[in-house]
Amino acid sequence: WFIKWKLRGVTYNKKNNISKTDIGLIAQEVESVIPEVVTEDDSPEKIKSIAYSNMTALLIESIKELTKKNEELQKRIEILENKSI
Repeated sequence: WFIKWKLRGVTYNKKNNISKTDIGLIAQEVESVIPEVVTEDDSPEKIKSIAYSNMTALLIESIKELTKKNEELQKRIEILENKSI
């Protein structure tokens, strides 16, 4: 489950509480990659929210895939280094 993430971690202030800084993702960016985790409320502003807990399984699978790829690359490096000795 490797997803080419086009997501940015950001800090932001909500309009209803500008004195508090939050950390998160931009819902519109998440929606373009994983629409299943984004909801929109019924307000006239159509405020979008992210169900971060629903992203956990995808993140775990991405980490596993990246770890596997890293291990494969490490083995290739070791082979190449041993050839040059």
